[in-house]
Amino acid sequence: KRLILKIDSSGNPVVTIPSIVPYAVAKKFAIQNASWIEKNMNKEQVETLMNGSKIGSEHVVLFKPTTTSKISSRVQNSTISISYPHNLDVSSSEVQAEAKKASVRALRAEANEQLPSLLSSIAEHFGYKYKSVSIKKMNSRWGSCSSSGEIVLNIWLMQLPEDLINYVLCHELAHLNNHNHQAKFWSEVEAMVPDYKILRKQLKNYQPKLKLA
Repeated sequence: KRLILKIDSSGNPVVTIPSIVPYAVAKKFAIQNASWIEKNMNKEQVETLMNGSKIGSEHVVLFKPTTTSKISSRVQNSTISISYPHNLDVSSSEVQAEAKKASVRALRAEANEQLPSLLSSIAEHFGYKYKSVSIKKMNSRWGSCSSSGEIVLNIWLMQLPEDLINYVLCHELAHLNNHNHQAKFWSEVEAMVPDYKILRKQLKNYQPKLKLA
């Protein structure tokens, strides 16, 4: 129903528009907000990953200089290992790119391990039934629910506090009966999460992107 300007998880500006709005309008809207885009693109740059950087709820980054000429990474147990040529610096763009890709794999692993079972537990407790649940990397939404009962959850949820994760999952479950955000929908959310208004406000302080804990 309105134009929305955001900085996505890659640090790029994105304008979301209603289907009836011409592309030219979105372009003009972006140009008019150029100063905001410049300011927030800089703000949203991902911090440099270093030894000991914590990713999600379980993983820690470990950089290892080697004599090889290739940069590689491995996610095992709770460690994200990045091997890189000793002539490069940890902060170099090539090493950081590999570290960030590995961090995404780690978050995906955490999400696949924890979110489906958590959603199932909440759904069973409140009497909801859904068709399926899948985990994806999404740039603008924490989750979604289709009219056929297919729920999609974002890997970036693993970087949120536990109460906000629960709120998002309850939010998607409420969409099983309400494919909108009208009064009945929010009544169902409130039945599961009495303080949802507070959590909804807190969620606006986070973005679906890589963030160091």
